Amino acid sequence: MKRVLIIIFFALNSSLLFAQIPLTIEGTLINNTLSGNWAGVNIPRSVPTVFTYRNNSIASVNTEGYMLQAGDESPLSTNNNLDREVITGNKFIWNGTNAPSIITHGLFVGYNSNSIVKYNYLDKVPYGIIFKSGTDAGVNMTFTSGGCAYNIWKNGKFAGRVKGINGVKFYNNTFYSGDGSGWYLLLITANMDRAVPSPSIGTKVFNNIFYSTIQIPMIKIESGCLTNFESDYNVYWCSAGEPTFNIDGVTLTWAQWKAHGYDTHSIIVNPNFINTIDFIPAARLDYGKNLGADWEAGLSTTAAWVIGSSPTTTNQNGTWQVGARIYDANSTNASYVSSAVENAAPAILEMTYNLSLANVVPADSAFSVQVNSAARSVNTVTVSGPKVQLTLASTIKYGDIVTVSYTKPAINPLQTASGGQAASIAAEPVVNNCINKSPTVAITSPANGSSFTAPATITITANASDVDGTISKVEFYNESTKLGEKAAAPYSFTWNNVAVGTYSLTAVATDNLNAKTTSSTISISVINSTTTVNQPPVVKISNPRKGNKYENLSTITIDAVASDPDGTINKVEFYSNAVKLVELTSAPYSYTWKDVEVGAYSITAIATDNLNATTTSSPIEFEVKSTSKYDANSEILNLYPNPNNGHFSIEFVNPLQNGKSEVVITDFAGKQVYIGPASKEETLKQFDLSYLDSGIYILMIVGKKILITKKFIKN
Repeated sequence: MKRVLIIIFFALNSSLLFAQIPLTIEGTLINNTLSGNWAGVNIPRSVPTVFTYRNNSIASVNTEGYMLQAGDESPLSTNNNLDREVITGNKFIWNGTNAPSIITHGLFVGYNSNSIVKYNYLDKVPYGIIFKSGTDAGVNMTFTSGGCAYNIWKNGKFAGRVKGINGVKFYNNTFYSGDGSGWYLLLITANMDRAVPSPSIGTKVFNNIFYSTIQIPMIKIESGCLTNFESDYNVYWCSAGEPTFNIDGVTLTWAQWKAHGYDTHSIIVNPNFINTIDFIPAARLDYGKNLGADWEAGLSTTAAWVIGSSPTTTNQNGTWQVGARIYDANSTNASYVSSAVENAAPAILEMTYNLSLANVVPADSAFSVQVNSAARSVNTVTVSGPKVQLTLASTIKYGDIVTVSYTKPAINPLQTASGGQAASIAAEPVVNNCINKSPTVAITSPANGSSFTAPATITITANASDVDGTISKVEFYNESTKLGEKAAAPYSFTWNNVAVGTYSLTAVATDNLNAKTTSSTISISVINSTTTVNQPPVVKISNPRKGNKYENLSTITIDAVASDPDGTINKVEFYSNAVKLVELTSAPYSYTWKDVEVGAYSITAIATDNLNATTTSSPIEFEVKSTSKYDANSEILNLYPNPNNGHFSIEFVNPLQNGKSEVVITDFAGKQVYIGPASKEETLKQFDLSYLDSGIYILMIVGKKILITKKFIKN
């Protein structure tokens, strides 16, 4: 800030020597952190001044006032002392919180004519650029040269305003409102601050991009300002619906606006900005009007705002482009290199170009893919770096002959970031890197472990398929000896007069490209009719005990003992009613069932031996209740000490009534850890359970039913 003031004061002192003084402010950085009414950079204009404000940066949070005031707010003797002022290459950033009461002015050039406002970037500035004049007698100033061109506005209440001044030109600007705070993009009115408001006539609006994400007026104008008003060759886009306009507070549709004679050659089209920071259209927007040599230099696609440096420019070329960014005519075109389909993604055809491509995606219809001379639909197109990926409607297979064509479309052609476009290609060969996938095959009958009586007739069946071809045959083998083959489904073979023995069966599938797959081995046995019949296994649940009771969400350990008198146990399965809990293939056969909810349960174990014989255990029934009393009738005995180290005694206060009872101790999960007798003659029993793990245990006196329960803690 101090640097700017020094330059301004020097210019004022120089006015003593010259009738018209030069004043250039360049390469300064202003960062205001004060809210409220900030005067901003206020350009002195007490004498005629040749003023240039170039390549500076102003950031602020002020809620009213100015960021750059380069003109008067009302009729004064200093009016037009900054005639033909040049404000170019600057960045204005407003970092406050927008609200209806915020009236921060960004760039104010009031009561000066012929101002040249070019190549500026206004970010979130509430009131963007304001052109203003008008006397109390209703006399406006008039632009005969200069204008507002190749600027970028991002967000804010409005981008530009014309208030009581004539002949202002808005050429090749980019207006963008994307945060929902916008009122309108361009406002043209009389100066209602004066006693006699005189309308702003002769405003020219050509070659601009108007873009909003909500339906606000693209242009709002008073009917008195329509004299000599011109608007054409613009691009309009509203992502929330059709663009709207406003005359005298009345909202107009696109058709109604055009019926007034405006924007005859303008179009509604999405400019497809690569991003909403740089506002570079994804492709050239050749919709503009030639505005002459004074206006041919626009912001290049590589232009950036660096303090002290001018943003790079590019001359209009060919058909004039719209908006602030201009694609270079000398952009290097992208050239097609090759295409391939990879085995890892057989539905994706990838095209490669010699240069990185912009994020511009042509329509699916721009591409044509032929597979074995038949058309294959393209579902989606993606562009990344030098690659174009086409997702096809179905996969490419090994041996398919594939070609790809690209016809450059009028909208969104393949192109580089600088605008160089890719030419059309026709029937280019595609490298097919897909490999043949092997078939799949599995024997479905007989089951593994099946037994037959000699002489046996055994029918072997198999399922076989090939995802990228067809099955040419399925062969059946006993170890290395081929039994037979089948060339078509159903794939089966009947093996007759099979002698006593043990056999290992496989099936081998061969596809149309001679790839082979061998199935898993199936073991079967053929026995004499006099051979001892396989004896079923034996299985019993040892825990929990029938009648046990548990609390809701208990953890219950289920144990089983299983054996096979003439073979081995293949597996033991635990069931709760008809629900399978677990399958165990090796001893010990134990399962911890967690969080068992309230209900009545019947637990069974099913053992299967090596020849697939099965036995189901007797059911064990128990209940899980919402509450459980672990100390029922405990007043009959005393258990001490409690807690203990496993050495404890029980004293019967009242003798047992049953002649024969048992002392049963379980852990808190219900697993039995001790059982012993208890008689009605006993008054005291001592225990040594020091070998138990620390935890909570339940002691029960059990006769014909559970008579007493007592909970104790083992340290």
